[in-house]
Amino acid sequence: MSAREKERNGFFSSIHYKVGTIAAVPALLLCAMLLLMLLLDIFIPSMKNGQYVVFPAAARIISLVSILCMAACFGDELETDSLHVDLKDILLALFAVCMLISTAVNGISHDAIFGVAYRYVGVYDLMLFIFVYMYTAGRRWKKDLKMIFLVSFMAVSDLIAAAFFFNLATGRIIAFNDKLEPAAIFYHGNHYGYFLVMVIAVSAGCFISYKGRMAAMGAASLFISLGALAMNRSMGGIIAAGSVLTIMIIVSAAGKGDAGRRALSLLAVLAIAAAAALVLVRPLREDMIQTASEFLQIISGDNNIYAGNGRWGIWQYVAEYIADYPVWGYGCEGIADIMKDYTLTTSPHNEPLTYAVFFGIPAAVFYCAAVITAVIKGIRNGRHDPVNRIAAYAVLGYFLSSIFGLAFFYTTPFEFVFLGLAAHRANYSKFE
Repeated sequence: MSAREKERNGFFSSIHYKVGTIAAVPALLLCAMLLLMLLLDIFIPSMKNGQYVVFPAAARIISLVSILCMAACFGDELETDSLHVDLKDILLALFAVCMLISTAVNGISHDAIFGVAYRYVGVYDLMLFIFVYMYTAGRRWKKDLKMIFLVSFMAVSDLIAAAFFFNLATGRIIAFNDKLEPAAIFYHGNHYGYFLVMVIAVSAGCFISYKGRMAAMGAASLFISLGALAMNRSMGGIIAAGSVLTIMIIVSAAGKGDAGRRALSLLAVLAIAAAAALVLVRPLREDMIQTASEFLQIISGDNNIYAGNGRWGIWQYVAEYIADYPVWGYGCEGIADIMKDYTLTTSPHNEPLTYAVFFGIPAAVFYCAAVITAVIKGIRNGRHDPVNRIAAYAVLGYFLSSIFGLAFFYTTPFEFVFLGLAAHRANYSKFE
């Protein structure tokens, strides 16, 4: 190799290293956004109403910075010929194509592109999640940046939970009050539940996969988050958290070494904690009994349309509309007005169904297949890097909770960050 070639390779290695740092910026900014809203809610009483303006504005500003980070990463990969595409990427690209065709077929509108106020998830935002947040998270991060992100994610959640507990006891954080359900900085209790499921998956994964301070922080964050979820009482979140923890423990216990032993010890502690919560928290116990009763009614053939706070009836209603326009759907938010007239809500409260009615059945299939592909790949690659497996469980937890919920501008981006981290393998770069 000539001196000029060595100099050139050294230059691009340096740029590649710096871009690896830039790639982590969007994910860290998402954590910073939640911390900012927590501080504003605590110290500015007027944020009780102002958060509905400031929160989405902060998300939009962060998205612009993140687009610049994405451009830097993409430019570097084109220059170094290190662009990598896997099956998950192809499936989500097909999902994006379906979104664009559906929008063209059904008509372009403000709500279709930018979503309705409150949720702020339109075609633009879904493209942003895929091609910015997921893409940058899937680039080569340095190991310490991965740890910084996981720690930041858990730490911000723990601070939100601490404020949440404080307000439940005192009611002094005005911006937290007068919401339909205990929601902390989020708009609704269910949204907080979706977020907590991801935190629970990450914290349990850190406890099982690491030793020392990382494991200790994972254990502490896990039980703080479980306590917050128990007081939050989002049943979709509780079902999703219980499911992902069960899967995580089974997979980890099937292996050998410390991870298996930690998983079994976690199982024992969780069983005791769950029993104590059901005994001590009467509203939670009543919710669990009601949910179990409604589930038994459904599987026995009793079509209780009010099950799941009316979700069962809404899903059946939406399924009929999907059958009418199965290929390209009604466009993003295209069924909102029709739903409002019959169900008093504007969304199916089920993300896969939402994508099917918005963009067509193929779009929903591509999305679900991409998620499943990333989860499987992440669990397998966890043998090489525990972050892959931890991120895969976070994706799985979010996906399970999304069966009962909606995509939101402050929760769904984290799912796509974890999608990128779950499916990433850093062994294809020539600068390794």
